Amino acid sequence: MKKLLFVLMAAFTIGVNAQSNIQWEGFAGLNVSNIGGLGSKPGFHIGAKAELGIPSIADGVYVNAGAVFSMKGCKQDYGDLGGAKTKANFLDIPIHMGYRYNINNDFSIFGEVGPYFSFGLFGKTKTEELDSDGFGDWSMTEYSYNTFGKDGLKRFDVGAGLRFGVELKQKYNLAIGYDWGFIDLYNQMEIDESGEYEDGTSLDLTPKMKTKNLTISIGYKF
Repeated sequence: MKKLLFVLMAAFTIGVNAQSNIQWEGFAGLNVSNIGGLGSKPGFHIGAKAELGIPSIADGVYVNAGAVFSMKGCKQDYGDLGGAKTKANFLDIPIHMGYRYNINNDFSIFGEVGPYFSFGLFGKTKTEELDSDGFGDWSMTEYSYNTFGKDGLKRFDVGAGLRFGVELKQKYNLAIGYDWGFIDLYNQMEIDESGEYEDGTSLDLTPKMKTKNLTISIGYKF
């Protein structure tokens, strides 16, 4: 990761020294996210980014950086036993290096890859559980709590992503991308050397809560 960041920063510096033009883009689209493999949840994203061409490396090479509001989460359905829905809204900051190949003046294809940094903003988790009153009667009980916090997810994430797409008339583009989170976002209690939590309870078998996010977006350059 450190080597990749160094390459991207070096490329950015070279581009600035070469006085390449910066081009801005606004974009929006759909997400299909999953946290911890617990079930996919649809959402959307909207953002903007700046692109800097680096002709000193090669024609078509560029770097970009952006800010994206992204609705992520996961959804579980246990049928008659209940279910859970987690909404997790993030501010993503991707930094990508890419290459664009011009087939003609009106049509190009591109691909890019790089790290992203993500900051949890807000969200709610709602669960439904089948509970008994102790006298043989069962009913569905609902719970709701903040997604981020002591009993929820960590607010900071970092990962890597890639995007592929097509560009029309050097203005409009359609892209598909995928992001992989590197950090387990679940806020687990500290475990001592004996393998138990500090309060003496047994180990939590919650799966690794890493994010995965498929995106489809349309953009406009100006």
